[in-house]
Amino acid sequence: MKTQTNDDEPILARMPGIALEAAGAAAPAEIMFMPGGVHEITCTRGGAAIRVTVQVDRGSAEIIQAALEAHLAKAPPKPFFDFDHEHGAASARPTGFAWKDAPKPGVFARVEWTGAGEKAVLGKDYQCFSPAFHVDRYNATAEKPAVVTGAPLNMGGLTNEPAFKAISPVVAKQAPEAAPARGEAETKTDKGMDEKEVAALQAKGKELEQSLQAKQAELEESKKAIEAKAAETERLRAEIAARRKADAKAGVAAAVARGALPPKDEPLQAKWEGLLEADLSNAELLARLPANPALTPVTKAEGAITVIHEDSRRALRAYAEANTPRERGLVWLRDISPRIIKGEELPLEAADTLVGDLVSQRVLELMAIQQPLLLRVTTDFSDETANYGQKIITRIITVPTPADYNTSTGYAETAAAATDVDVTLNIHKAVQIVFNANQLGGTRRDLFGERAEACAYALGKVFVDALYALILNAAFSNKTTKATASVTRGDVVDMAAALNLRGAPMGARTLLVNSSVYAYLARDTSIVAVATNPDAVKAITTGKLPDLHGFALIESPSLPSNNEYLTGFAMSRSALAAVARLPGDYAAAVPGVPATAVMRTIVEPMTGLSVLQVQWVDHLLGKAYSSLRFMGGVAVGQAAAGQRLVSQ
Repeated sequence: MKTQTNDDEPILARMPGIALEAAGAAAPAEIMFMPGGVHEITCTRGGAAIRVTVQVDRGSAEIIQAALEAHLAKAPPKPFFDFDHEHGAASARPTGFAWKDAPKPGVFARVEWTGAGEKAVLGKDYQCFSPAFHVDRYNATAEKPAVVTGAPLNMGGLTNEPAFKAISPVVAKQAPEAAPARGEAETKTDKGMDEKEVAALQAKGKELEQSLQAKQAELEESKKAIEAKAAETERLRAEIAARRKADAKAGVAAAVARGALPPKDEPLQAKWEGLLEADLSNAELLARLPANPALTPVTKAEGAITVIHEDSRRALRAYAEANTPRERGLVWLRDISPRIIKGEELPLEAADTLVGDLVSQRVLELMAIQQPLLLRVTTDFSDETANYGQKIITRIITVPTPADYNTSTGYAETAAAATDVDVTLNIHKAVQIVFNANQLGGTRRDLFGERAEACAYALGKVFVDALYALILNAAFSNKTTKATASVTRGDVVDMAAALNLRGAPMGARTLLVNSSVYAYLARDTSIVAVATNPDAVKAITTGKLPDLHGFALIESPSLPSNNEYLTGFAMSRSALAAVARLPGDYAAAVPGVPATAVMRTIVEPMTGLSVLQVQWVDHLLGKAYSSLRFMGGVAVGQAAAGQRLVSQ
């Protein structure tokens, strides 16, 4: 045997002899080339004897056959067997190799004997055969044997010193019978086919095998290209996420430094970091927060003390004295909301006229928290008044197209790509609470405040349900089909790649999924696996999953299934648009008539959503009313920025 390792120097070994027991007048047309199984054989390498363990199986036969075909495809000399591995006269020429299970498992060779070879077999000069082939290594073991990787031009030879002890002997056959007389049937194989038919089938099989190999190679190249693209996309996304996180921290640190945010209020700072990281355009909102000298950190060298908590009365006074609804909203977000979150009891006895306003502010804040989708779509929320049915033109931002530099004209102007979207104000809703005299007289509780969460949910759900209703095949034809119980992180990665390839903006992406898909993702060990990971701990303790491959993951129990079993929606901000305006002051329609209600505009600073707060008392019925009213509309934005997830 001749084996080839990764080294240039070949390894030589004497292989099993095939006893040449002449039993007739013709040498055998087929001999065992290698016995099947795992064998330990003696080899020489560089003149030194070594032991090699080699495995012979069906794959070995295919590899030896491929080596034969490769040699035959080249110019002469052709493959041959010699005598005693001397590289001299040819004893035979192999015409094909195949695996056979009988009479013994092994690789068998079909041969055409030369005159010298046939004489040596019939004369019993040689009793055995020894193959030559290459293996992948020589330092193999029984647990991990070497495998056949090819064969040299001299593919073996007759020998009397076999290395494979289990190889079958070479036995001469009886002389062939006389050829059939003219007109008689041609000689058939044991399966009823003549040699031409067998050759044709073999040629067809080889053609099909080559075609299959070409297809497999093509698929492998495509797979590598997709994997490389996904890896590059993941790298870029990680870089963008890290940069956005760093910018968000820097923006909050600057706000703390100028006294716009309390230096010790870490929850408030974390909230602002989250807003900036989700959308850096919120930096403009943070920049508008007025600086408070009392909150500005000073160094010990200045001999001053840093004020970390203002008196609640000062915060309420600042809210009451703010000039515009938007300024009141900012005071609420900065100075009042953190106190309520911490459970601080506000001294509203000194400013009881603010109770209704503060409850409404809390309602809108809870709405933004409960319905985070309103922070993840293109919005045009304003405290301007409008008419029902009026058409509002808003704009969605898409990815601009870079222009080439021209040596004559220089750089062409490239405006930020934006598309006008018409949104009709066809939503006119109100959330109204009423208490009778018995309820108000029998308790000192803040009854309006107790209803804040329910009002916030009802108000936000109006917009969210309207946006959900737009997620249809007619508007967003791109989809990913996956059974609900088998959605994994890999499917989320594929949806992100689909958006990337269509040029959808990469910032502030959102993945809406129904509760079933959300539950299956929560079981995905690649998302929640390591208990020491802060995001994993948060997911386990709160049930809120972390961002996933650039998507803010939002559980959407009311996501409509429609007629196609919609289970999710991957989107960039530009996919959907929402507009809100205030209804007109109907009390001003009749000049001179005194208003019996207090009307005030309340602005939620995180989303910019404004509502008209109307409060009045019916003394005859003994009832107190509080109503939050708004008008709005929704529309489809950039269709390419949405990818539906359906279960079938």
